[in-house]
Amino acid sequence: MTRILQGFLFDSLETGIFILDAKTRAIIDLNETAIKITGFPRNEIVGVNCLQDICLHGESKCPLTDLGKSMDQVETVLSTKDGRSIPIIKTAKRIEIDGRDCIIESFIDITEQKKLEAALRKSEAALNEAGRMAKVGGWEINTADMEVTWTDETYNIHEVQRGQKVPIDNAIDFFHPDDRECLRSAIQQAIEQGERYDLELRFITAKGNELWVQTACTPEISDGKTTRLIGTIQDITERKKTEIALKKSEEQHRRLIEGLPEGVIIGDIDERISLANKAMGDILGIASEDLVGQNLLDFVDPRYASKIKSQTKQRTEGRSSAYTIQMIHTNGENRDVRISAIPLMDENGIVAGAVGVISDITEQKKMEKELRATYYQLQERLKEIKAIAAISDLMKDIETPLQTILTEILPIACSAFHYPEIACGRIILNGLEVTSPNYYEPESIIKEEIWISGQKAGIIEIGYRELRPENDEGPFLKEEVSLINQIAVDLSQFIERQNAQREIYEQTAKLNAVTQSMLDAIIMIDSEGLVQFWNPAAERIFGYSQDEMLNKNLHSLIASTRFLDAHLEGFRKFQKTGSGSAIGKTLELVGTRKNGSEFPLDLSLTSLKIKDKWGAVGIIRDITTRKQNEETRLNQQKELEIFTSLLRHDLNNDLAGIVGSLEIVQMTMAEDPSEAQQFLDSSLALTNRMTKLLSAVSRIQDPDDEFIVKMVRKVAKLSADTKSGLEIQVKAAEELEELRVLGGRLLPMVFENLFRNAVQHAGEAPTITVEISAKDNQAHIVVSDNGPG
Repeated sequence: MTRILQGFLFDSLETGIFILDAKTRAIIDLNETAIKITGFPRNEIVGVNCLQDICLHGESKCPLTDLGKSMDQVETVLSTKDGRSIPIIKTAKRIEIDGRDCIIESFIDITEQKKLEAALRKSEAALNEAGRMAKVGGWEINTADMEVTWTDETYNIHEVQRGQKVPIDNAIDFFHPDDRECLRSAIQQAIEQGERYDLELRFITAKGNELWVQTACTPEISDGKTTRLIGTIQDITERKKTEIALKKSEEQHRRLIEGLPEGVIIGDIDERISLANKAMGDILGIASEDLVGQNLLDFVDPRYASKIKSQTKQRTEGRSSAYTIQMIHTNGENRDVRISAIPLMDENGIVAGAVGVISDITEQKKMEKELRATYYQLQERLKEIKAIAAISDLMKDIETPLQTILTEILPIACSAFHYPEIACGRIILNGLEVTSPNYYEPESIIKEEIWISGQKAGIIEIGYRELRPENDEGPFLKEEVSLINQIAVDLSQFIERQNAQREIYEQTAKLNAVTQSMLDAIIMIDSEGLVQFWNPAAERIFGYSQDEMLNKNLHSLIASTRFLDAHLEGFRKFQKTGSGSAIGKTLELVGTRKNGSEFPLDLSLTSLKIKDKWGAVGIIRDITTRKQNEETRLNQQKELEIFTSLLRHDLNNDLAGIVGSLEIVQMTMAEDPSEAQQFLDSSLALTNRMTKLLSAVSRIQDPDDEFIVKMVRKVAKLSADTKSGLEIQVKAAEELEELRVLGGRLLPMVFENLFRNAVQHAGEAPTITVEISAKDNQAHIVVSDNGPG
């Protein structure tokens, strides 16, 4: 029986087997499967040291015998005759054979399993590429040194220059202060316990922009420790409150179960079990000794009973074979097994039964099914992400007409469904109805309402024109349902953006109309004092065009140099706090025009915060005219006071002169009428002068410019008419005839008084000389007489 078993195990077992000398590690024997896997003929490999020529685990000592390590279901690499290295799952145990200390190594070629894993990694890479297309950033954290690595899109989201190294604490500081502890806890759990996380958190970019982001992490674990955190980050600001977040693909796949234990049984022609090993008992959940004497068919799913009988018939004909069936565990669970069987001959060469090697492949079957399902889900998710990315590209430009958007969305959405050839759709939105070219009432349909600003505005429908098998939601996959939901959200956000943009345009137009028509200057500066807004009134008042002022320092151009240092000192305080002595008040200051001239102005200043920095808006009014009017009124008041004084003085003198002249006329009228007439003319001139004085006092007039030479001659003639014998000479160059000076009511009276005083002290024949000249933009007037003064 031992010879038969040995021959069967070595010739028919699908698992490779080496029998080694435990001391020398020399290969004593191997089966056909081991020969097939390694490519070494038996005569070339028997006697070869395993450590030197076959095992590639890199040890100079045997892990089992020298190092005391367990070798149960260990993944390692085997060297073949042609120099290839193939991945295997190996189990090694020490046993005693004919009194000799030996090692039995069993191994399975997992090359195909590795290829399947590579295919999965390729699918994962495709998914990552799709993530890039959808503007999803990636990041990694090496747990050994906590070094952070970002993809280009992650730098874009953070608004940080690409290639800049960002420590982990600084990376966390980009998140809102209230969300940082949540993120730190999730990272800690990922490192210490290998837990994944998927969070939606508030976020602040390097430029101060506030976002919502979705960040997810998958720990990479080796030997029970987390060695790396791999994650993604995506800006979900616009769809935070309305969209159903795309579920991240579940990318963690269980490794193929490595090294399934093999069971061995021997049975007769009637399937009665005469021998079973422990591994066989483990497969069925029963002690191996309890299997002896029982019928194999009692442990086989009845559906496979006929298959067992057919295979047994092949054994009676002396043929070997391998096949799969389902056996029943004692807990009632069906187990998928692979059976390799050969005929068992008695001593006379007659078939007495069969020897079978049973490998439990239940987990492998489950894994294959899960891998197929996962691969299928990845493909569907990839289609969904590509469709969402394409639709997002359509909606980048909010100027695109809605009709165009709707028309192009439908073929993209239908092509992403599992059965695109029979998919059709319709969108009804804002009074528009768009259908796919092949649209008619579908047999099965997904509907999603489109809401805009809290009001139902339309609906999107995608369906199949023919019936299809049931799936996640009717005949539809959950990814397809998610896609339609996302399209509805995207359309809602697109129209809301269009509406908001339209409102912004209208408000901007109104604001521009107001600012462009205002007579006061409106100026806005940023936190550095650079001009950001400069309206037409500012151009008119200061003389600088908008192009000359934008992004220029306001203080250095329009502030008076006398007060520049004070302005700059006040602005430095304002930059820190947004407050100051000028904020919220109207101040009277001095400004400088482009031509260098200074002028008075009123400034009303308001602070505003832009991206956490203080700027200001000022309204400036040129008060030059107002100040001139104020000065004129002040001068008029002073002039009135002087007039009052002069009036008392001059009226008294003139009245005295009139009275004296009339008395003389009374005395001389009878003796000399001509002399009396002369006194009457003098009295009339004095009376006219008094009338002018009274007229000047009775009204207030604005100052006016005078032709100075003409005005002096006019006053001289009036004075000469008043005083008989008075001679007044006015001397001025011809070019001074058109010389103007700023005059008023007092200027003629000044000369009248000068002439009168000269007459009083110059004797019987007074002579007055007036010399007029001009120098340095000023008039020079010299009055002299022939009197003693």
